[in-house]
Amino acid sequence: MPWSTRRLADLAGVSLRTVRHYHDMGLLPEPVRRSNGYKEYDVSHLVTVLRIRRMSTLGFSLEQIGAMLDAPHDADAVLRDLDAELEATIARLQRARTEIAALRRLDVTPDIGVQTHTLMDTLGHDRYSRDVAVVLTHVLPEQDLDLAAAVMADAARELGDLHDEFAALDGDSSIEEIAALASRVVEEIGALVAARPELAEAPAPSRAHLTEALLEAVNAGLNPAQTAVLNLAMSRLPG
Repeated sequence: MPWSTRRLADLAGVSLRTVRHYHDMGLLPEPVRRSNGYKEYDVSHLVTVLRIRRMSTLGFSLEQIGAMLDAPHDADAVLRDLDAELEATIARLQRARTEIAALRRLDVTPDIGVQTHTLMDTLGHDRYSRDVAVVLTHVLPEQDLDLAAAVMADAARELGDLHDEFAALDGDSSIEEIAALASRVVEEIGALVAARPELAEAPAPSRAHLTEALLEAVNAGLNPAQTAVLNLAMSRLPG
């Protein structure tokens, strides 16, 4: 006895929308129609839907399933490709679980992330430092970001002191204070490079990876005295 679309969907354990989607994708052949226009499905349609469902549970896309239905002799090659995709997905999910565990351990919100939080431990947890750290995390390649975090951790106290002095600058700051702090910034960067020879070998973030977004984040919300310190320090740095 022929089946209606709803009956086919019930037998296959799918929705009416799914059956229609399979038709739209060209995976399920259109059945004959009665004189009143209603579709008449048979067991061959049910078998096709069940085969599609089976491959879907393995993780095949509908495009891949279509290729499998058209050329079943190529199954091994398709299975190899799917296995590689699943391996990459599993690795990505494992990395995500590792990061989630670290976020929970450090009580860090997911919009910040562990690496950004690490940078903020040195740069500061105020809104300005957060914005710089977020953009810096996005701009730097992972290997350079790890190096930057390690360098900042090595000099956390010194950089923290510089941050506090920088944050304290205001409209009453003198030219002498600005010049002195700029000199300290240059000296501290020089000390970091001397302590970490790999910094000289890697492309300097200020030259190779500094983007317009990072520049905007660094300069956003600074008062004139703070901007003057940054400009003066940058002008004194080599290269």
